[in-house]
Amino acid sequence: MGINLNSETSLYLDTNREITLGGLITLRQEGEIIINLKNKKTPIRIVHNSKEACEEIPAIWKYVFNSSKYEFQYIYSAEFKKNEESWPGKNINDSNFSYHSSKRIIELYRDYQIKPELKWKQSISSKLEKLVKEIGSKIICLHLRNHPPYTPETSNIDDEIWEDFLKVSSNSNNDIQYILLGNDLKPDWISDLKNIIIAEQILTLDEQLALISLSNGFIGMASGICASAQFSKTPYVIIKHPDHHFLEMKNELGKSSRFPFSNLKQQLWRTKQSKETLCEALNFVRDEWNEI
Repeated sequence: MGINLNSETSLYLDTNREITLGGLITLRQEGEIIINLKNKKTPIRIVHNSKEACEEIPAIWKYVFNSSKYEFQYIYSAEFKKNEESWPGKNINDSNFSYHSSKRIIELYRDYQIKPELKWKQSISSKLEKLVKEIGSKIICLHLRNHPPYTPETSNIDDEIWEDFLKVSSNSNNDIQYILLGNDLKPDWISDLKNIIIAEQILTLDEQLALISLSNGFIGMASGICASAQFSKTPYVIIKHPDHHFLEMKNELGKSSRFPFSNLKQQLWRTKQSKETLCEALNFVRDEWNEI
């Protein structure tokens, strides 16, 4: 995957395609890798074809791109040429193209040996470092995906399984502070747990995404938020139903449980939810603490 190191860094955001949180985070990470390769301090240009965004940039774009340590600029162009001069170049013409696919990150890592790691604005990092210090305990970020159609086959939570796991875990692991990320529909029983912080009550979305990089672990159902864990050094287990995006996962991971750029304590488990699986995920993440 060749990159013109002398050209401006332009990312093409085609709003005729499906634009998800995970896709935006992935595109940002691609831009950060490319600007790093070019060793330039020039802004990363987000070239888009949304007339509505000319009036007001969507909040989710700002949460994702404006929280980077790198400068991103938004430029409207109805006739932007999708070629090698823009990223993802001609790939975007592929009928199977998706912004949330990790395939391009895998190829960038293969070609340039740069591990993806999102770089956050200093003001955000400073605020979160203070929060982490105030908490004092080991922090595990959670994401309980709970979106329509609310089915386990689309990697949404099985409510009873997570309730059983977290009620037992919160009572027996006083050294852990769980922080629940996202604005998904919350189960009623969440408020009964003594050591879970609801992140959206104290943090903006960009701060929640950045917090993953400062936490001691992440456990969650496969979702857009998980992209921030994938592009970090934080130990994680992401659980994805084996039938959810089956072909995409087969193409990206084969039979492996981790991406080529991930470390040994960063895994995506294609399996059905169970209390045993969640306990195993917790032990998997905690093992990393014992090795430090």
